[in-house]
Amino acid sequence: MNVTVKLKATPQEIYGLIQQSLIAEFPNGVELRQGAVYEKSIKSILGQNIPQTVKILDLEKDKSYKAEFSHADSCYTVSYQLTASSETETDVFYEQTYMSGAELKQWNYRLLSKFYEKGAVKKLTSMLKQMESHIITNRKES
Repeated sequence: MNVTVKLKATPQEIYGLIQQSLIAEFPNGVELRQGAVYEKSIKSILGQNIPQTVKILDLEKDKSYKAEFSHADSCYTVSYQLTASSETETDVFYEQTYMSGAELKQWNYRLLSKFYEKGAVKKLTSMLKQMESHIITNRKES
């Protein structure tokens, strides 16, 4: 699933916000860099804490971020690609993919994603717009 949204923020501002978020969840002693691996818990849809291994696959300043979240026999990736469309606007391409070693899980995901995709795209777009709003609010305070 993917979405592209034009935000009223520079690639530097968007990347800075992503970087702040990463630094806040990074364990002490782990360097924020491409290839870094760390553990974290993510709440499932049912509210359970699921341990995840996170690996940063791509981290290019002001351009991209991609990470893989894995648990047991499944993993998903999230990716941000930032492209300046003007001096004050950026096209943000966000992509999320899921893969499972278990054929049934993969089939279930493909089936269910068809039902949830429209709502998920709305949520992703809303999340990106919230990032934009946060950047604009903090820009005015600075």
